[in-house]
Parts: sequence; C-alpha cells; structure tokens
Amino acid sequence: TALLPRSDDADLKPLSHWQKLKAFYTAPVVVFYWNVLAYFGFLWLFSYVLLIDFQEKPSGREYLLYFWLSTLVCEEIRQLFYDPGGFGFRRKALLYISSAWNCMDVAAILIFVMGLLC
Repeated sequence: TALLPRSDDADLKPLSHWQKLKAFYTAPVVVFYWNVLAYFGFLWLFSYVLLIDFQEKPSGREYLLYFWLSTLVCEEIRQLFYDPGGFGFRRKALLYISSAWNCMDVAAILIFVMGLLC
C-alpha cells in the first residue's frame, strides 16, 4: 500500500445519479450485453419478416430491417477504414479480412443483398 497515493476523504465527491447511470451503461460488460440483445433482436426481426411477414410489397418491419442492415454495413465500413494506428489502408484491409468474424459478417451482408435483389 506504500505505492498507492494517499488521498483525503475530503477530496472525494459522491457521483450524481446521472453520473452513476452513465458509468453503468458505458461499462464494457453492459455495452456487450446490449450488443448481444440488439443482435438477437435483429435475428428475431429477420426471422419474423422471412417466415411470417413476407409480402410482395415491403412492410414497415421490412423497412426497419433494411435500415438496421444498413447500420451494420456502415459499422463494417467503419471498421475497415478506421485506422488509429496509422497502418495504411492496404495493411488495415489485410488485417480486416484476416479475421474470420469480419469475413462472416461480409458474407452474411452479401447473401442478404443477393437475396434482396433476386
């Protein structure tokens, strides 16, 4: 404990309710759980549209699905072009396609688009 700096209790202020909520919802484990829930929601909506709500004219749920997929496409593009390490586009693209998860994401998006167009 000699390595830890001493602080007086007078320096510490309790967090406000909004700060506690922000700290909770931005914690990595909570963000991960929200991501998992959102993905299950996407899969549920996708299954519902394909199995139950499939019509010749797109419904509101189907437009929501298209919008949701467009956000997934934007996220994949962001992952490809975001280069905080300054690797350059070619090396960043090689790193991107070397991940099996990214390849599966791109394949799933391409299959969805092919199914939409055919």
